[in-house]
Amino acid sequence: MSRMIGHNIAVRLAAAGAMFSVAGVALPAAAADEPEEMARAASVPQDYAFAITRNGNRIGDHKIEFSRDGDDLHAVISIDIDVSFGPLPLYRYEHRNRETWRDGRLVAIETETTENGDDFAVSGMLEGDLFVVDGMEGRLETAPGIVPTSYWDMDIVHATTLLDTQRGTLMEQNEAVMTRDEDLGADCYELSGDLDLTLCYADKRLRKLAFEFDGSYIEYQPIDPES
Repeated sequence: MSRMIGHNIAVRLAAAGAMFSVAGVALPAAAADEPEEMARAASVPQDYAFAITRNGNRIGDHKIEFSRDGDDLHAVISIDIDVSFGPLPLYRYEHRNRETWRDGRLVAIETETTENGDDFAVSGMLEGDLFVVDGMEGRLETAPGIVPTSYWDMDIVHATTLLDTQRGTLMEQNEAVMTRDEDLGADCYELSGDLDLTLCYADKRLRKLAFEFDGSYIEYQPIDPES
């Protein structure tokens, strides 16, 4: 909502600037465009960086970088996990995800994942009234507005159907249960269904992700400048 309000204000300022004149001389077109460009730049989310820990020990990193191209918001996500016992590798995971969002909706996604030597690839795009995905189980069609499991977009806690960004399949989710983490200053949501994890947000910004996996406690700890 705030992005839409900012965009509308910028458009009105640009229109006013185009008509305004000093001593009968109209402002240059570039000056009229500046408020809208500034509003778009301000709407780019701050990049994310998390340390991934297993039972308190760091095992990897999760990064999300944002950029804007006109009306399109691009999110580039990278996850790297390496669990070893001395020189013996136990688990390796690499995930790369490129998302394009427009007007608050996912319009395109491309991912590549390697998990312990197994490769996965997903591609999806908004086509008319459908979001079409090619994943590990073939082609599927779903409604526009599908939310991917990249976690940074807070709409995930309200969605009942999610797009698995690793396999390109649909995941079903129960209504999330909200709690409050006063130490973190964030609202936390307990997800259940095909996903079973905790997501915490402050000012709609992801602050924590935690879940249990194979008897271990996995947690994302923010390491961005404002953490």
